Amino acid sequence: MDSDLKEFYPANNPLSATGLAKETATVDLWYSDGKLESRLGFKYHSPFTVITGWDGSALRTLESEKTLDFSTSYQLTSQVGLRFQASNLTDERVRLHYDNTANRLASDSRYGRRFSLDATFRY
Repeated sequence: MDSDLKEFYPANNPLSATGLAKETATVDLWYSDGKLESRLGFKYHSPFTVITGWDGSALRTLESEKTLDFSTSYQLTSQVGLRFQASNLTDERVRLHYDNTANRLASDSRYGRRFSLDATFRY
């Protein structure tokens, strides 16, 4: 390996293979009675290695994330329905680190909670 590049690779704490979180979990609670449907979903993953962009050597560690989403829909008539969705209710941030080192922050993004309301019309 080129000695100029050695500083970019963590020798004492190597990055794991990309895209493989040690722990993941998904829990969905779902209700339906014909006209009304509701879903509450929770997702979690432990930290794992990602490639950001087109440079395959630009490895980063994505911190663990916990997100909570909710959606509900109601069919008013056979032609008209309403749906409400709320995403990222935990206001989770996305944090990436260089070289498996928590004090080498690559990015810290907060997308916030997102809400949408829509209607469907069939004719």
